[in-house]
Amino acid sequence: MIAVPYVEIRRRSLTRYDVIGLTSGTIGARALTRREVAEMVSKVSDKIEKLYLADMDGIERNRPQLGVVQEVCETIPTFYEGGVRFANNVIDMLITGAEKCVIGTGTLSSFDDIRGAFKLSENITSK
Repeated sequence: MIAVPYVEIRRRSLTRYDVIGLTSGTIGARALTRREVAEMVSKVSDKIEKLYLADMDGIERNRPQLGVVQEVCETIPTFYEGGVRFANNVIDMLITGAEKCVIGTGTLSSFDDIRGAFKLSENITSK
C-alpha cells in the first residue's frame, strides 16, 4: 500500500496539507499563484509518488480551479477531487492531467452518474 499525501486548495490558496517535507497544517490566507502552488508541490515531488488534491471550490461551490490543478498535475501524478456532480464533469477533471478523478458521493446529482462517469473513463475512483 502507498501512502498518498493530501493537499487541499481553496481560492487559489493551499489551505491544508499533509505532505512529507512540508510541515503539516494550514497556510495563511494569502492567495498563491498557480506557479507558487506548483512550486510548493515540486519541492516535495522527489519524496512522494502521488498526491491527493482536494479542490474545495469545486467541491463546495462547483467552481473547480482547473488551472491551478493543471500546474500541479504537470509536477506529480495526482488524484484530483474537484466536486464532480454529473458524469460529464469527469472529462473536465481529467483534462487537467490528473491521473485519477476522485468522485465523492456527496456532490453527485445521482448515483446513475457514477455509471455514466465510468463509461467515459476508467481513470476514476470514488470515495
